[in-house]
Amino acid sequence: MNHRSAHTGDLRGRAAALAAFDRSDDLRGHAPVAAEHRPAPEPLRSGGPELLTHLRFDHDAFTLDVWVRAEGGMRSLSGLVAEEDPDSPRARVHVRRPDRTLGRRVALDGSFGVAGLAPGPVSLVVEHRRDGAVATDWFTV
Repeated sequence: MNHRSAHTGDLRGRAAALAAFDRSDDLRGHAPVAAEHRPAPEPLRSGGPELLTHLRFDHDAFTLDVWVRAEGGMRSLSGLVAEEDPDSPRARVHVRRPDRTLGRRVALDGSFGVAGLAPGPVSLVVEHRRDGAVATDWFTV
C-alpha cells in the first residue's frame, strides 16, 4: 500500500494546520520562552477562571509575561510587557492564531488581554517601536 498517494478525504483543516506552523513572522525578531509555570490545580472558591499556565518570554528590550486561563471550554490570555526603558513608547500585541490575528493595545501599565479564545496554538507578536516586531514561540492555550 502506497501511503504517499493523493489524499481524497476532508482537507478543510489543512490550511489552518499549515498556518499554525508558519514561522515566516519569526524572522522579525524572537522572544523565546524563558520560563513556564503550571500551577497545581486547586479548588476554585469563586468559580472564576482557572489559571492553566504562566509563561515568560525574554527579548533584549522587554520581558513578556503571559497568563493563560480556562473559562469553561474557552481560554483567555492576559499579559504584561515590562520594558527596560520606562519612557519607551507603548507597544501593540498581535495574538496570532491559525485562522486569524487579533490586535491589542498595550495599556500604560504594560498590560493587555484577550478573551474567548478556542483551545489551540497561539503566538504573540509584540510591535515594539524601538526594536520592531518581535514574535514569541508558538504555544498552546
